[in-house]
Parts: sequence; structure tokens; C-alpha cells
Amino acid sequence: MVDGNSNLQSLIRRAKVFNVDLFGDLPADLLQILVEANRCKHQLSDPELALFSVYSNLPSDQLLALKGLVDPCVREARSALALQHPELFVAGGALATPERAEACWRDCENFFRVVIYAVAAARPRFSDQPSIDALNELYQLMNVPTDGLAFALSQLSAISSASFEALYGRSPVLALLQDSFDNLHELLFGGSVKS
Repeated sequence: MVDGNSNLQSLIRRAKVFNVDLFGDLPADLLQILVEANRCKHQLSDPELALFSVYSNLPSDQLLALKGLVDPCVREARSALALQHPELFVAGGALATPERAEACWRDCENFFRVVIYAVAAARPRFSDQPSIDALNELYQLMNVPTDGLAFALSQLSAISSASFEALYGRSPVLALLQDSFDNLHELLFGGSVKS
């Protein structure tokens, strides 16, 4: 039992959505901001996004707007998943218990959080296959409904892109947002986002 527990702990340590090693050439202060934000699992603050804006030459108002999209876009993706896959939410479904459903939405919020890190740093590839393979293995052990998660992630990408484009039109920030979600979806599920 101890051996199984240590294997699980090892898997949890390797299962990363955000690999800070891919950002090693950032200025030291920005790298430290990403390391700390990811360690605490929090969004970049407005002043931190302003620093990244100077570095990446992206409009700070657009980076700030991304943060404001997280909650409404996750809610909309949640509604879309419930309509498309109601079987997940009924008795016996993988998301029937409040705890399982909240874990799913927490994952979506975390995906969006690291996508914002990637956009702010103008680096749409923010993870690596071994880390994502470990995450997928963890999902399999925990019986996470990955088809539903793939659908929710594609909805999150489409909804956030449409919401952002409605505010700012086509822009480099929008392109980075779409590329970041596409790269994550490809690593997690083996294909680009289908909206």
C-alpha cells in the first residue's frame, strides 16, 4: 500500500499543466512571478500583467480583460457541457457528485489560468508531453471523464475567443489565446481544439 501511495505521489508531482522550465529565458523577475503564481495557483495580479505587457509588447488592457473572462467563460462552458452531456450529471454519472463536478471546473479554471500566463509571456506552448502524459495517467486513475473534459476545454477555448474578439477584434492577444488553448488540447487529447 505504501508503494502504491508513493507511486501516486510521484505521479501527482509529474502531472503538470504548466512547465516553468519552458520559460527559463524570461527575465529573472518575470520568471519568478510565474514560478510564484503557479506555485500558489493564482492568477497574475494587475501589476504583474502590466510588467508582462511591457515585456511582450501586448496591450495591458487586453491582458487584464482575459482575467475578467475566466469566471463567465467557465460558467458558459459548464452550461454547454450539461446540455451536450447530461448523462455526466445524473446519478451514476462521472460528475454527479458536487465534489467531482467542482474538481472538473477547478481544472478548467486552472487551464485558463496557465493559458493567461502563456499569453502574457507570449509563449503559447507552456507544457510538455511527459508532464501531460502524467496528468492523463492521473485522470485515468481517478476516472475523470476525459471526453467531457475535452468538450469543456474546447468550449472554454471557443467561448473565451469569441468573448475576447467581441471586445477587441482580431489581435495578437487573441491569436496567442487560441494558440495556447490549441496547444493544450493537442497535448491533452491528441488534437487541436474543435469548436
